[in-house]
Amino acid sequence: MAGIEAQNAMADSIAAAALARGRMHYREAWLYFESRYLGMTYMLDATADSEEGHDVADFVRTFEKACTRPDCHPITLRDLHRGARLTLADPLLYFSLYGFASSYLAEGNATSPIPMIPIGRGVGYLPSVGFQMTPFGTERLLRSAFVSGLRAKGEGQRLTTVTLRIGTTGASRPWAVDVRATDMRLFRRFHVRAAADFWRQPSPLANQASSPLKIGASAVATIVLPLRTLLHRDWLRAVMTGGYKSEGFVPGEQLGGGIVWRIGMAIGR
Repeated sequence: MAGIEAQNAMADSIAAAALARGRMHYREAWLYFESRYLGMTYMLDATADSEEGHDVADFVRTFEKACTRPDCHPITLRDLHRGARLTLADPLLYFSLYGFASSYLAEGNATSPIPMIPIGRGVGYLPSVGFQMTPFGTERLLRSAFVSGLRAKGEGQRLTTVTLRIGTTGASRPWAVDVRATDMRLFRRFHVRAAADFWRQPSPLANQASSPLKIGASAVATIVLPLRTLLHRDWLRAVMTGGYKSEGFVPGEQLGGGIVWRIGMAIGR
């Protein structure tokens, strides 16, 4: 499942940057479409006759062994195929296709606007749905993106996303809520990207699908520091992320629990 998870994490990152900006670049548009579409078709291509090594088919075989009747009903290929088609209800899939094929190829525009549903007081709303495999089963996703407030010098907009994840193990119904905010003021000119997650799910390393559900949570913040004063370069920035996460599945994060600490560099304007 990790390959498809990486594609979904990349698509989520592209969507967040584009929504905060209010426009999507044609390169982002193609990469977003490809990431979502290939993840969907890989699940749809799986059959009962798929050879060992096909990730999706092996996923189903693994859960058949971990699901003990009568308390558990195994996840089937039909369940995965039905869930994968939820990707077709993602509006950004069509916005990205339009941005590349029509806005860029036909009209020569490098970027295209992302339509939002106005809900008052300058706030735009964009819902989307999704589906993913997890270490404990599958999840259906309902994403809600709220865009508001131009930032200084018109550099973008404030984006808050709330994702509800409703899962199944074949024996229980895990759930999770993920919240992401791109522009929270920390101190003076410093702003952070914040993420908080709360869930009730079985242990990601459990041997049986009927393992009991446990409560877990995580909270992390990311700050971007310009290095203009230190290195006299406007295009180089330091990126630092810190927080804490308990054991559990959060897309794009490690399964284990403990302190979260990452540091890196961002290149570009």
